[in-house]
Amino acid sequence: MFQYFVRRLLALVPVIFIISVFVFLFVHALPGDPARVLAGENATQADVEAMRRALNLDRSLPVQYVEFVRNLVTLDLGTSLRTGEPVWDMMMRAFPATFWLSVASLAWSVVFGLIAGVISARRRDSFADHSAMVLAVSGISIPPFWLGLLLMQVFSVQLGWFGTSGFDDWSDLVLPSITLGAGVAAVMARFTRSAMVDVIREDYVRTARAKGLRERVVVWKHTLRNALIPVVTMAGLQFGFLLGGSIVIERVFRWPGLGSMLIEAINYRDFVVVQAELMLFSLEFLLINLAVDLLYGIINPAIRYR
Repeated sequence: MFQYFVRRLLALVPVIFIISVFVFLFVHALPGDPARVLAGENATQADVEAMRRALNLDRSLPVQYVEFVRNLVTLDLGTSLRTGEPVWDMMMRAFPATFWLSVASLAWSVVFGLIAGVISARRRDSFADHSAMVLAVSGISIPPFWLGLLLMQVFSVQLGWFGTSGFDDWSDLVLPSITLGAGVAAVMARFTRSAMVDVIREDYVRTARAKGLRERVVVWKHTLRNALIPVVTMAGLQFGFLLGGSIVIERVFRWPGLGSMLIEAINYRDFVVVQAELMLFSLEFLLINLAVDLLYGIINPAIRYR
């Protein structure tokens, strides 16, 4: 497995290079001039040009890209054009809030999705099955920002149980995590049900029942374990989505995470911060996919890595 791990890490190098090219070109294609934004509305053209030289924006794109790659390799992400603060320090300060929000969202959504999917698969075409799938479709269909505003109105404004913004206490995780994890829970429930239905039809499941094993043992030890591979794959992808896709939710709840920082950077045309965050989100997806692949061998010992 170690050799497989090393090969996969080396295979990430060209992928990261391609991503860096797209991120660099995408950020520089965004409308707006950072130099003019930072110089101010009343700045003259000479002031704007001086600001552009100070930010090294007067260099050609290839030169700027080489500098961008060099900074990535040395983990020197540069300084924010707006605040002058090192981007690495800004990201490390905002990352814990986004990380814990994503972990809390994934934790409850996976538990709910597994339970709902198992119940639906065991009781196909029953009231419980239809009810769980209706909830799943609703979780996918409801816009997250609308769900967040609804939860705040009910549980914060009317009942006063939770705060409306910020991350001052662990209880502040409840409403944002429910909002962010609703769609993930729905996807996990549907995937678990589909995988369980396919596995339940296998011969070894019928053999386990014929041996007289209790239904709980058949479901949780034989059926669910073999149905977990596609579920784990989806859970890993969803975790990457949660880490990088919580921008709207962080904005709704004024969450001090990477999403809020990215929105501010885009508003101020702080392309140094935008580039760094986009690369971080991309690297998260790649590493999570690698971790999911390695988990296959733990879930199913029959899988061998070469």
